[in-house]
Amino acid sequence: MSMKTFFEIVGNKTYRQLTSSQKEEIQNRQNQLVIDWQDETNELRKEEIFDELFASLSGLIKGMAYRQAEKSFSVEQEDFEGIMNLTLVETLLQFDRSLNKPFQPVFIMNVQNEIKMMYRQKGYDIHDTVSDRLEQPNEKDPSTTLVDVVQSPTDFAATVETSLFVDEVVHELFGEDEKKRTIVHMSVQGFKRNEIVSAIAEEGQSTDSVAKQINRTVKRFKEECVNLTDFALA
Repeated sequence: MSMKTFFEIVGNKTYRQLTSSQKEEIQNRQNQLVIDWQDETNELRKEEIFDELFASLSGLIKGMAYRQAEKSFSVEQEDFEGIMNLTLVETLLQFDRSLNKPFQPVFIMNVQNEIKMMYRQKGYDIHDTVSDRLEQPNEKDPSTTLVDVVQSPTDFAATVETSLFVDEVVHELFGEDEKKRTIVHMSVQGFKRNEIVSAIAEEGQSTDSVAKQINRTVKRFKEECVNLTDFALA
């Protein structure tokens, strides 16, 4: 049975109307499209593959670009979209599929890095209030997930743009630990623990130990989010 295309999976639904299994299907489809694109030699077919991959990420790109433009005094949404589109092509060219890591979080992290580099080079002021980027968790309910703590209730593209806040908190808590940064970003995006394990586990490393590291990292980050939210809303 052949894999469904992105368009067949989504149909007429918005991202928030999709089930968890459908969202997982989209991520799996994106991974397959990357492999197909890298293997394909026919240029017309490569264009078709890229068009579907781009369509699956276009809402995400527009949402991230819109949110960045809202915080910028001198960079327009179209400029941010251009940076992200270029980053998509670069990520596609450089993506190492032998590592068995999902494509989407790698692309998101590359976008974040490109935006941060742009701000550093240009000297833009990117600071905004925590309350603009956090939703108050449900009375500190211990069952509240990391996605509940960090995500906005609007749409997927907008929620991804919490990445700047995530980076700030991760740096404060864990310094330049890229593995913990990856754990938190994938958790915010709703990836399952076993998916995060497969994304960060090194050869020969115990999956149980990696899973425990993920639990500790996510718990610490979530606690800090709750503390910051309480402070912002006090």
